[in-house]
Amino acid sequence: MVNKQNSVLIFLQLCGLVFSFEYDDAVYDTLLKYSYISKLSYCIDEIKPDHILADPIELDLNPISFLQSGYHSDDHYETAGKGKIELHVAKMIYSDVVKKKSQQEDDDEFGHSEGFFSVEHVSEEENDDGAIILTFKGKTTSEDYLSEINLNLIDYKPLTQDAQNVFDCHDCKIHKSTFERFKTLEEDVFHGVELLTETFPDYKLIITGHSTGGSLAMIAGLELSLLGYNPLVVSYGNPKIFNRALSDYVDKLLETETVFKQVSAAGNNIEKGLLRAVHQGDYIPLLPPGSQFVQPGLELLIEKNELPHPKSVVTYRGKANNLVHDVGFSVWDIFSFNLGTIFHYDQHLHYFYDFQSCGEEDNSSRKINSNAKDSKKQKLLNLQKDVVADKDFGALPNW
Repeated sequence: MVNKQNSVLIFLQLCGLVFSFEYDDAVYDTLLKYSYISKLSYCIDEIKPDHILADPIELDLNPISFLQSGYHSDDHYETAGKGKIELHVAKMIYSDVVKKKSQQEDDDEFGHSEGFFSVEHVSEEENDDGAIILTFKGKTTSEDYLSEINLNLIDYKPLTQDAQNVFDCHDCKIHKSTFERFKTLEEDVFHGVELLTETFPDYKLIITGHSTGGSLAMIAGLELSLLGYNPLVVSYGNPKIFNRALSDYVDKLLETETVFKQVSAAGNNIEKGLLRAVHQGDYIPLLPPGSQFVQPGLELLIEKNELPHPKSVVTYRGKANNLVHDVGFSVWDIFSFNLGTIFHYDQHLHYFYDFQSCGEEDNSSRKINSNAKDSKKQKLLNLQKDVVADKDFGALPNW
């Protein structure tokens, strides 16, 4: 049942009286940062062969597209002193299918990854906690688009006994194929979070992903919250995977009402909750069609088609699970006979960055930082040894 607050918001939205809420610059910073890291999931297999675990990947968060015409100085995103981050890739994530195939072929070099764990260290001067970041790779083919139309819902049951012991939700259902995909990753996910949080107990936990990767991030956020973790989930263009009951349960578990107020408050660094970025014109967040699937969390809508996406074109919609953004559909799209035009690929693949590209224009580089924090780096080196020794953890010996 739709609660009164949501009903009022929907009514006001339909009347044209409510469009967005104010939100702090730190929230935009968060969207920009984890969009880049989500984008990296599509490129990580290309970086992997030349990379050593203990060496950070240096990311420059200043999108090159922001230098293009159309980006206005009064919309300037200030990255001075914080535009670059060092990301230590700690663990690749593989499906059970890929690992089984590798074992059958006696091959230590796994193929297609489904995401990765990374660690971001910060200095004491930065007045912030480090972060353990779990990133899921999405799917972006036309076949994947069609799979999201699948309306198959199944009863949701948490995957671990400890989570089952605290789970209390009547008639909670989940998108079958997405949940089945998550099950193939659960060993790497649960083991990775446990090992990394034991190694860095004071670090916050971030879970992110684009497209179906965003849906997997939501499932991971749900499962890990039931186990007592306090993750911040940030998703980009994810399809719907929960029914109303489970969506409401996720909102309660991740304290959406509380986070709603924090997002609007100045200077707040959001460390728990669920933020969803949606690009106007992107079909995927509206799939599967129908009202039986409901989006949880807080929505931020990108209202500009082409890059760049400064803060001025990103509106905060709050708890917008019942609101429908304009998809810009035109019957002439069909007669273009171009799948990219028909399925709005650009809108789905442009979330602050171009998710199609892994080239030098991404402005990222792999550099060893001579000033790396030795004690934290040594922890990661020790962790590498543990991972390599544990074949069930999906280790890559050549790292």
